[in-house]
Amino acid sequence: MKALYYNELKSYQGINLGNFPQPEVSDNEVLVPVKSALCYHIDINEVNTMPDILVRDVPDKTLKQLKLKAKLHNRSLQQELKDALENLARVAVPDITARAASIRKKLAGKSRKFTDSAGLLKEDRCR
Repeated sequence: MKALYYNELKSYQGINLGNFPQPEVSDNEVLVPVKSALCYHIDINEVNTMPDILVRDVPDKTLKQLKLKAKLHNRSLQQELKDALENLARVAVPDITARAASIRKKLAGKSRKFTDSAGLLKEDRCR
C-alpha cells in the first residue's frame, strides 16, 4: 500500500511517499482506509519544536477529573494538559537555598542556638 512516512521528521522535507506492507490488524484494532489527508505546515513545525512527555501510572480518578475539566473548557485532554503545564511553568520557583540562608541570617542574632537538622536526621536514621 502507498503511505506517507518519515524516518526522522525535522521538517516537511523529511516526509516520504513509498510502498509499505499492509499492517496486520489485531482483534481490538481497526484499519481505516484513507482516501485523502491534509497536513498543515504548522503541524510539521510543531513536530520540530514540541517534545512529547509521557506520564505513566496516572490514577484513574485523576484522569477522569482531567477529562472532565477538558470537557468543561470545551477542549481536548491534550490541550487541557498543555495549558496546565504552561500555568505551572509560569509559577516562580523560589530559590530554597537562598531562602534557608536568609532565615539562618535572621536567626543568627537571636540568643537561641539552632542546629542543622540534616545532621540530626542522619543521626536518627542510623539508630
